[in-house]
This record gives sequence, C-alpha cells and structure tokens, in this order.
Amino acid sequence: FLSLSLSEDTNLGTSPVNVYLALAALMYATKGRTKKELLDVLHPRPSPADAQTDICDDDETTDKECDARMKVYEKVLALDEHMCISSGAFVDSRYMPLSEVYENVLRCTFGTDIVPMDMDKNADCAAVVNQWINDKTRGLITSKTQSDHISRPLMLINAVYFEAKWMYPFDPNDTDTGRFYIRDGVHKLVKMMKTEKSYVNRNVKMLFIRLPYRDNNGCMYVICPDNVYRLSDIEECVLEHCSKIPTLMNPRYMKENVVRRADVE
Repeated sequence: FLSLSLSEDTNLGTSPVNVYLALAALMYATKGRTKKELLDVLHPRPSPADAQTDICDDDETTDKECDARMKVYEKVLALDEHMCISSGAFVDSRYMPLSEVYENVLRCTFGTDIVPMDMDKNADCAAVVNQWINDKTRGLITSKTQSDHISRPLMLINAVYFEAKWMYPFDPNDTDTGRFYIRDGVHKLVKMMKTEKSYVNRNVKMLFIRLPYRDNNGCMYVICPDNVYRLSDIEECVLEHCSKIPTLMNPRYMKENVVRRADVE
C-alpha cells in the first residue's frame, strides 16, 4: 500500500474493513512472533472472559482465544441485501488441501470461498478471480485482475458490495468545480457534488458530516479536519457526537478501482 500511495498517476481507494479481514484471516495461519505482531496491528476486542488476561504472548495465543476476540466482527459478515462483504481464498492446487483447521476457520469465521487453481495458467486464474469479483459485487466491479497479478501459493481477496439511495440526494444541477488535494498541497480541479445544510455550532477542530441513506440502510461519514492531524487524533474525535452539517463538496465517484499487486516478504 505504501508503493501504491506514492503513485503519481492514480488515486488509491480501499476499504479498511477489507484490509482488516484479510489480515485477520492471515493471522489464523500464523504462530509465535508473526501472530503476535498481527494481533498488535489488529488489536481485536477481547471477550469479557479474557478481557483481563494477556492472550497475545507468542505461541500461547490459541486459535480459540483469537476466535473469541473476533466475535465483534461477525455482524460485519452478516449484513442485509444492500451491503455484502465477501472473502475468497484462491489457492495454488499444488498446496491443496489446506490444513483442515485453517480451512474450517476460513469457511466458518470469515465465510470464505476456497478456490483451487492451476497458477501456472495465469490468464485463466485472472479470469476466475475477475468472475468471482463480478459475481460478489453484482456486476459493479469487473475485470480488475490481470495475469501478472496472480501470486502463488495463496491470494486472499475481499470484495464489498454496497448499493443504496441517499436520504438527501445531491442535486446534479448543483455540481461545481473544486480543488481535490492529492498530496503535500498538490491539487487538481475536479467535479464536486455539492449540498448545503445549517449547523448549530462547532466545538471541535474538524467537521463530521453524516450522510444517511434511505430506509435506514446506514450512513456515510465524511471527516474534514481544519488542519493536518494525526490519525489517532481523528479517531478520538470520531467517538464524540457531532451532527452539524455545513456546506459539503465531495468528489463524484466512479464504481471501480484498480490495485496492482505488490510483493510482500
């Protein structure tokens, strides 16, 4: 992701939930120091039974304890028809079958589709992955994986489907041009969706804009800091209630994303 974020010819959009679930699925296949480091990154919430116990000490961290800590995320994997998070494990057939315990975790905890493939046939593998993504996103994302993206022995892929109508739609007639900042003050002019609402006061140094969808299908939150802040500062402010909505200009979205594979050692 670091190399992708430094790319000058494209923007990177990704889902934090997808990254989290992919790393969590990987964690169950590790042990010792690697498992502890992943737990330190994921910091899953402990269950009441082990809330007072340090269960992250290397090999002493059992799959059962990790599973207890993942319970809080089960609701994410069982959402309604307007949103669906899918997980797929595409495995080089030479490494099949997987460990029975790990395969059970993938299927039962993450609802993962396990697909064996002949990864010597890169083009065929890319077609299989693309069809899976197309099916899971109901046609909203198509043909994103290329033959040179195939990586053996295992590819963990997550796909998010979300389709809903705004409760307060943006009027196309109010579309305006505004600055979209890329990095270090560099910006370009893009088309912006625009709407305006009143607010009572501003007691924080950033704006929290709540954009509800119709039929209580959820909300999108846009966080606009007044200045540059550390992510940890923003996370603390997210916990505070803030329903003031000022004028909002947001880039118009396209339902596609391209991510090129980067080697991970």
